[in-house]
Amino acid sequence: MEEQASRVSLQSQYDSLKGVLDKPLSSSVLSPAVRIRLEALVEGMARRRLLQKVEAELSSAESVGSAVSERELHTWREQGALPDVLLNGLSGLHALKAQRLDCQHKIASHQARVKEIFKNQDRLRENIKSFEKFGSNVLTERYLKDLDSEEDELVDVRKKVAQQEESSGGKLAEMKATLLVLGGEVSKLLDALDAAELDEEEQGGGA
Repeated sequence: MEEQASRVSLQSQYDSLKGVLDKPLSSSVLSPAVRIRLEALVEGMARRRLLQKVEAELSSAESVGSAVSERELHTWREQGALPDVLLNGLSGLHALKAQRLDCQHKIASHQARVKEIFKNQDRLRENIKSFEKFGSNVLTERYLKDLDSEEDELVDVRKKVAQQEESSGGKLAEMKATLLVLGGEVSKLLDALDAAELDEEEQGGGA
């Protein structure tokens, strides 16, 4: 009687399983039925990887854009790797993040201008004070007009700051609402994967 030696290798990780499927194994080594089940398992693991990456992206408004790039979104969309509702939501979040950053940059620019105005006003007041002893003159009148002009601009810039702050706050609120919705979608997809894996285990146990 001829003895046969067999080696059993437990491949539980995604890369290992994908490596097995990529090898040109004969049906005697990897039966069609087993290959189909392995392909389904690997596909589920790949999908879980993407969803976990999306979870990291959705952890907070600040994290948007840190875990998932626009290039990745484009690739996933071409591959049909995730539902359109999720991909469109992520693209929308990226756009909101960019708009909010633009608001914050404008706020910083306006605030820098406010500091310049304060500095100019201090200089004008010093000039006016130094000419007070000479009474009313052309220079004093000009400095007073400049001071009034600076004050008008200050009011205008402060209004712009308030508008940008309101806009930024609105973008943030919209982002947080979208994060909640997309977080729910990711949870549903992960639950579906869990259910599919459990069903696969039960089928495998009964086989």
